[in-house]
Amino acid sequence: MEPSQPRPPAGQIPIIGQGVPIVRSEKDKILILAFREMAKLYGKLSEKYRQRAFNMAADILSNYPHSIPTGAALRNIHGIGESSASVVEEWFQTGKIQRLEDLRKRVSEYESRITLVVKSPEMIQMENTIALFQTIHGVGPKIAEKWYLKGWRTLDDIKIDELSNAQQIGFQNLAVLKEKIPRSEIDIFKKYLERMLLNVQFQICGSYRRGAVESGDIDVLLMETEGYTLSYIVQEMTKRNLIVDQLALGQTKFMGIIKLSPTHKPRRLDLRLVSKDVWSFATLYFTGCGELNIKMRRKAITMGLTLNEYCLTKSTGEIIACPSEESIFRALGMSYLPPTKRDN
Repeated sequence: MEPSQPRPPAGQIPIIGQGVPIVRSEKDKILILAFREMAKLYGKLSEKYRQRAFNMAADILSNYPHSIPTGAALRNIHGIGESSASVVEEWFQTGKIQRLEDLRKRVSEYESRITLVVKSPEMIQMENTIALFQTIHGVGPKIAEKWYLKGWRTLDDIKIDELSNAQQIGFQNLAVLKEKIPRSEIDIFKKYLERMLLNVQFQICGSYRRGAVESGDIDVLLMETEGYTLSYIVQEMTKRNLIVDQLALGQTKFMGIIKLSPTHKPRRLDLRLVSKDVWSFATLYFTGCGELNIKMRRKAITMGLTLNEYCLTKSTGEIIACPSEESIFRALGMSYLPPTKRDN
């Protein structure tokens, strides 16, 4: 763990990769706050793309190691698009942000309308029924709405012979698949894999790797190994009566149902085949948590980099080699967090 750095005084932003703070002008600080407010307002309007874009712009400007520029210098900052640039220039030229004023008005009108709208009993029933149907694996909003229009209102109305194979499996195991999986059960599954996959490196990710006492499903990464295709691994697990149902099987991903024994409950299993050169990025991403993944991707953007579950790249497309999770944190100037510390 790296030693903690002293917190800079209010209005001072640390330069990325250095410990030297700079003083923000009042106009710079107000501008960054305006971007945060616009992101929040877009969120209230359910415009998630713009919400993310303006939050990202606020992050980038907050971490910019100089006074916020205008013109070509502004547009050369990686991650600042034309919409954000026009807001910055309007602010420095006029001292106003018309987009922010318009957004405040839109949100105010929207919230006023919401308070006046009373949903009909039929609308409430439709929303609740569609939400219920979507708890079945393989059922999205369009299929759920289609079932509603057929006249189906409860799980008892569902005609099993009209469902796809994956939907039938999800429907038949609906109640038990909602249950959390005790860590002790995943421990048994891990030992099984250790005996079966002697030559294949694997990692159980998700909340299990973060140390949770129970998980929603079992998410396993398998490193690509000569002689071991995903299809072969699934066949072997099926022969041993471990895999009892298949939901989907491709070259690199399997989704299905397992039972450790006849007395154990069915559990959801995802297998992903991952190449060695992206292993560290995949284990980091699929371990989570989601908030940490978002934070690290935003940090990468402020540095002119792009991070995903496959690699860390510069704006030129050059890949930054990171053979371990520790090296990814290091490349982003962040203190390493072991998996059990990543939930907070």
